[in-house]
Amino acid sequence: MPAFTKRASLVVAHYGAFSLAYFGLMAVLVLALGEQGLPPGLIAVCMTVLTVSSKVAKIPLAVVLDRVPANWSILSGCILAGASIAALPHVSGAGLIIALITCAGLGISVNGLASKQVAADASDGIKSRGTMFSILNVITNLASAIAAPIALLLLHAGDRVLVFILLGALYAASGLLGGFLLRVSSKQVTRPGSWWSAYRDIIATPGITTLLMVNAFGWFFYAQLFGALPIFIGHHIDAAALGVLIAVNAVTIVVLQVPVSHALRRIFGERPLRWMAAALALFAMAFCVAALVPTFPGLIAMVFVFSLAEASFVPSVDVGLVDRISPTLRASGYAVMSVATAIGESIGSSAGILTVSAIGTDGTGWGFWVLLACAAVAAALITAVLSRRRGADFGTPAASPTAERVATANVGADDNNLHSAGGTS
Repeated sequence: MPAFTKRASLVVAHYGAFSLAYFGLMAVLVLALGEQGLPPGLIAVCMTVLTVSSKVAKIPLAVVLDRVPANWSILSGCILAGASIAALPHVSGAGLIIALITCAGLGISVNGLASKQVAADASDGIKSRGTMFSILNVITNLASAIAAPIALLLLHAGDRVLVFILLGALYAASGLLGGFLLRVSSKQVTRPGSWWSAYRDIIATPGITTLLMVNAFGWFFYAQLFGALPIFIGHHIDAAALGVLIAVNAVTIVVLQVPVSHALRRIFGERPLRWMAAALALFAMAFCVAALVPTFPGLIAMVFVFSLAEASFVPSVDVGLVDRISPTLRASGYAVMSVATAIGESIGSSAGILTVSAIGTDGTGWGFWVLLACAAVAAALITAVLSRRRGADFGTPAASPTAERVATANVGADDNNLHSAGGTS
């Protein structure tokens, strides 16, 4: 199989366009609503509505989207999101603003699920799923780093209407690209049965509950970057230093995501649970660095190792899910995974904030980091044990150099003989 394809490149371009729009929107929305005269309480309601409509709505939407061609879902979702975003500065009144934000959130949700479907479909045709999802993680982080400052700069220059028109246009362009150039095969469309049968089938899939649990573990620790770390920084160093640490995280992901994925693939093969166990071990190592060197340079080193953990973890979730579930259930599968992500991230953020406030603000705060490191070690050990259970970790094992030479020599003869049924694809 090829290392990459034209279709995979189009998926990356689609992700880049809508990620620019999404992160630009998230950077300016609160400020823009304030400029429109909304009080803080109503702004909070608007942000809650956006969260519910763009994330929680995935559960009822997914069973519908599994029956619709993903490219048409992308087109409709992006057009709905783009039109709603572009119209926001032109309306007044809480009711109309909330209605537009709801429509934007639903469009974002539809596009998000459908984009995962076409990404999974594109990964079926290349040598490594891990490489595909690693590149998407890179392009998402790069879009975040580019879009937020530019959108904020335009907003502060007084071009609020222009900002929202550009964001809406980016969503529309992404929808046109995905809608007309990212068609999926008929095998991924139409699934009979009641709406709840999709979720029943997903939960009954061998290994899926393990994957959901370990996914929640990972997002529990990831949440510390935006939950506990800002409080720790504010008490021990300077709140302004947080921007430097976030920049270190973004740059590390952009530069090292693909090399990290290649290294993990050579060591473990495409066995996602083993990637996740390695990621959890790296989280533990990062927290140990913070405990041993509780200074600003030490925290920079901690965030660097933390970013390597993120680079190991994020693609492995997508690889593990796509390897396990039927193509006809991918939208529903991603919806279920998003629930596990929300559980892990919300518990991790709350627990981290409460714990660092209790034991991380006195002295050097080393006890907080030691506690986190112990929890990450326990999670890594549990994941490592589960990954060795028969049938728990689908995928392709790491090939020996001899096997790789044989595979290369025969790649033109019969691709089906080079990969296991649940493997790289």
